[in-house]
Amino acid sequence: MECTQVTQNAEKMLESNPNLPEEPRAQLPSLAGQSWLAIDQPERAPPHFQALVGVAATHLLQDRMDAANDALDRVIRLSPDLSSAHLLKACALIKQNERVPALGELRLAGWRLCSKRNRGYS
Repeated sequence: MECTQVTQNAEKMLESNPNLPEEPRAQLPSLAGQSWLAIDQPERAPPHFQALVGVAATHLLQDRMDAANDALDRVIRLSPDLSSAHLLKACALIKQNERVPALGELRLAGWRLCSKRNRGYS
């Protein structure tokens, strides 16, 4: 099975199975996003990484800090320009009473957002 087909299958599974167990649901967006990067189609990856930010937000709201941090670290590593990931990471750090690192993430989120707007992105 070629990489494009694996990626499309991951996307289809996410769309057609809203009641997937938590673990596969958390891994599929990352798999799809990484696959698009691997086959040199980076423009198709961001929605999947944004979905992973949503998974992290759910963990954060449930006080599952290790799972939230793992998801956020993964998405920031794979998509460092995603300002929402940096913003949510700042929230997680504040919740863990890590104010100085949180300030750094807030600055990164703002910088990423401003640099996107300066390049004509919304």
